[in-house]
Amino acid sequence: MVKQRMQNVGMYVRLSKEDLRQGESLSIENQKAILLKHVVEQGWNLVDIYIDDGYSGGNFERPGFQRMMQDVQSGLVNIILIKDMSRFGRDYIEVGRYTELVLPKLGCRQVALHDGMDTATETGSDFIPFKNLFNDFYLRDCSRKVKAGKRAMAERGKFGGSYAPYGYKLSHDENNTLLIDENVAHIVRRIYAMRVGGIGPQRIGALLTAEGVPSPSVYVGVKRGSLNSPDGVVWCDGTVRRILTNEAYIGNMVQNKTQNLSYKNKAIKHNSSEEYIRVCGTHEPIIDMETWNECQRLMQARRRVRNTKEEKPHLFAGLMVCADCGYAMSATPRTRKDGSRYVRYVCGKYSSCGKAACESHSIREDTLCELVRYDLLGHIAANPINDDELKAALQRKLNRLSKQQSSSEKDKLRALRKAH
Repeated sequence: MVKQRMQNVGMYVRLSKEDLRQGESLSIENQKAILLKHVVEQGWNLVDIYIDDGYSGGNFERPGFQRMMQDVQSGLVNIILIKDMSRFGRDYIEVGRYTELVLPKLGCRQVALHDGMDTATETGSDFIPFKNLFNDFYLRDCSRKVKAGKRAMAERGKFGGSYAPYGYKLSHDENNTLLIDENVAHIVRRIYAMRVGGIGPQRIGALLTAEGVPSPSVYVGVKRGSLNSPDGVVWCDGTVRRILTNEAYIGNMVQNKTQNLSYKNKAIKHNSSEEYIRVCGTHEPIIDMETWNECQRLMQARRRVRNTKEEKPHLFAGLMVCADCGYAMSATPRTRKDGSRYVRYVCGKYSSCGKAACESHSIREDTLCELVRYDLLGHIAANPINDDELKAALQRKLNRLSKQQSSSEKDKLRALRKAH
């Protein structure tokens, strides 16, 4: 007699901000009630309820979803129960990959109640790829509407950010008008006065740090209650530079500086200045035009432009981090008295924020090259290998990488064909 496999079900429920517009029918509690009733009717063993509240279906890096997949991989769950396929996800390529490749390999059954889909019986499975495609279209349409709405807001001079620039607060009226926050506006005026007086951004940051003035992020955190006190304040020169070049302080609203690459890719693209949406005179300025113009002249005069066409990337760029703070080590070219040049790698946090943030850990590039060379020689001496063996090892590595890439491309192609 064949022993029947235990039906261990994981209920997955998801709600995004876009779904809220459709009302109570998609709420977390509504989904849970519908699915729980089906679990009881089927007599299944409920392992857990996995919830992602406020997460888009276009992104699969959701905490609840990832926890569920870990339980599937470990064998704790062998049935995934969802209200419909749009709850599982809206990216039809990724949904197809999970449905057609990942879950079958793991021996996991998938049941979408309102879509009439059950992979154990293939009920309703023929039309699921088309439903997944329409779910993807819905996500794309929402993205277009959101982008159009944000652009229209920006063109009307309505502030579209979550937090007002340092020195301002939001009025929360129809236009989200920026109002001067007198609690910190005097700090902004002082920063501009110091810069016009000849003090550089790094020195300004060091002075504010030494005085314990709350930085913009700390000020917002304390104000919102996410931080108890402004201890450990550090003003980086980048923070000071952003304040010194932000047109909000002369009453202008400049938006559309960045955008997402696509509705499926949350990577940020920085727009050119020609693509910015600038509306002048939208709110009361903190800085007068004379101070602003003089400050911009000084900032431009001190600006250093790197000749990227002639200079090669530094040898260890992007490969080293500070052992204390974890920041990337930044390559700093130096010139000796005789005119010869060398490169020194310095803690990036120290370079940006000064000794209040980290120590001045540094190492010269030629010293580092010697250390790496001796280390490599030591490894070679301990593990001798001839040229033929080295070539064979490299070829095996290349073949393995090529095979992995080919397999990944085949999986994506198979998923696309299934979806269509």
